[in-house]
Amino acid sequence: MPLTVNRLSPSGAAEVVGLDCSQPLAREVVARLRLAFRDHPVLVFRDQPLTARQFAAFTAEFGELESFGEPPPLPDPGAPVSRADTPSLPELNGRTASNFHVYYHPDDSRVQLMVNELRRDMPLMGIQDNARVWHVDAQHKSTPNKMTFLSNVVGPSCGGETEFSDLTLLYESLSGDLRKQLNGRVGIHHWSKSKNALFADALDPAVRAEGDRIAAVVPVMHHPLVRRHPDTGRPILFISPRFTIGIEGMGDAAAQTLLQALFQAIEDPRFTYRHPWRDHDLVMWDNCRLVHRGYPFPKNEVRHFNQITLCGEAPVAA
Repeated sequence: MPLTVNRLSPSGAAEVVGLDCSQPLAREVVARLRLAFRDHPVLVFRDQPLTARQFAAFTAEFGELESFGEPPPLPDPGAPVSRADTPSLPELNGRTASNFHVYYHPDDSRVQLMVNELRRDMPLMGIQDNARVWHVDAQHKSTPNKMTFLSNVVGPSCGGETEFSDLTLLYESLSGDLRKQLNGRVGIHHWSKSKNALFADALDPAVRAEGDRIAAVVPVMHHPLVRRHPDTGRPILFISPRFTIGIEGMGDAAAQTLLQALFQAIEDPRFTYRHPWRDHDLVMWDNCRLVHRGYPFPKNEVRHFNQITLCGEAPVAA
């Protein structure tokens, strides 16, 4: 079957048909995928039941895989389960959200095995919140990830979609005066929700205390508010409600007003694509250009996927 690329949304998401991602890729196929990815920042490959090693081999065609070091030893099976091990953590007052346990995949430690249930048979990397807020992967770090790949092993019967919004299209939609106001500015980003005005007042007390502890040791990160795409050179409005907490040189009230207006614009359907997952879907997306978020699903159902992220570079102002 010839390889074809079919557009899925006005914002540029596309489905790639006619490719077996478990097999080594010919040079011309990789070149075509790279070209398609410049125009389609979300690429979907259906029916790809990949092993961890096959997943890593496919991903390595696009850049350097992020490494997480040597896995720690397995936990003592007789040890009591701590609060950090529980598969569901309270995030906001009055609501309990299913979070994901992140494990080192036993077949390739660069692959993050993510599942919403406790596993004691493999080393735990950490716990990731449910990702229901628009975010850029690792935006709070000095070198945010360049690309993200998800290989869906099994999903719930309903819900659990991932939605993407294109920050290049958003920037290009802004008025000339607003773009001038944003160009040259620097955004302030942080991992801890206790430093984010959108969350701080609603956090569960225990989570707020943990956020305060992390805020004391994790540095604030500064990135250009409008960054240049490392491959295409196009400008990107580099913000997200999850990590962006302010703007350098701007009073907090004015910065929050401006950021809230931009966060609202992320929701514009002209810029978005909402992906309904099927088992064995493989999806890759441009983490420089897109924000994304997850949708809830029944808490009594298992969602299991493997994730790989590519190393990025320090954002450069457009």
